[in-house]
Amino acid sequence: MKKYFYYLFLLIFLGNCGKSSIDIPKDILSRQKMRSVLIDIHLLEGKIAESGYIYPDTATINYVRGSKIIWKKHKIDSVYFRKSFQYYTQNPAVLTQIYQEVVDSLSLREVKVKTKNK
Repeated sequence: MKKYFYYLFLLIFLGNCGKSSIDIPKDILSRQKMRSVLIDIHLLEGKIAESGYIYPDTATINYVRGSKIIWKKHKIDSVYFRKSFQYYTQNPAVLTQIYQEVVDSLSLREVKVKTKNK
């Protein structure tokens, strides 16, 4: 009997793991677009962190400038992004999947850069 509960639990768990097909409202960034924006934001944050600015204000100013470029590139604004990010934080399974894709993409870029610099 325990074996059947185990298999039932496993079946339900595996069935829900790949499920990310929630209906995303039209006023929210798609998963793919959110992933692209997050990649650009984290690249910007990394660039600023590595710049070694002495004054925090300089880093903030450059972050604001850089984020404006990101909003323009993706044809969105900060309000649209924040609303979308808030939506995804209320759906942690989907946000986890998005961030896994972000991490994978950034890791791949890092490998390419390291390989190119050798």
